Amino acid sequence: MLGCLPMVVLSLTPWMAESPRWLVKKNRRADALKVLADLHANGDESEELVVNEMAEIVSAVDLDTQIVQTGFSDFVKTPGNRKRLWSIVWFAWALSMSGVSFPSPFSRNFIESGLRTTCWPTTRPLSSSPSASQATSKSKASSPGTASLALSWP
Repeated sequence: MLGCLPMVVLSLTPWMAESPRWLVKKNRRADALKVLADLHANGDESEELVVNEMAEIVSAVDLDTQIVQTGFSDFVKTPGNRKRLWSIVWFAWALSMSGVSFPSPFSRNFIESGLRTTCWPTTRPLSSSPSASQATSKSKASSPGTASLALSWP
C-alpha cells in the first residue's frame, strides 16, 4: 500500500504551483508574480509582501547568474588541489587497508579485556571475583578506613 504513495504524489504534480524562483530563472516573471500573489495575498499582485518577495527573488537570481559556475574539473586544475585530492584519497585507502575500522564492532570486548588486565587493580583473579551484590555486602562489612573496589561488567 505504501508503494503507491509516490505514484499518488506524482499524479498530483501537474496541479502544483511551480517555484517562483525557477520561473524567474526561466524569464517567466509574470507567472512568478502570479504564483507569489496566489500564495501570499489571495491573488492581489500589488500587495507589498508580494512585491518585496518578487524583488528579492529577482535580485537573488541576478546575483546567481553573475557568479562564475564551477565544476568538479576545477578541483584538479591547480597543483594545490591535486595535492589535497591525492592526500585525501591516499589517507582513505591507507585507513581502509590498515584494518583500523575492523575492530569497531568488537571494540567493547577489546576495551573490557584491556581494562580487566591492565587498568584496574585486582587482588584476586577475575574468575573468582564476587558478583556486584556480594561485593557491596562485603564492603559494608569491611572495617572502617578500608576501601574496596567492586566492578561489574554487563
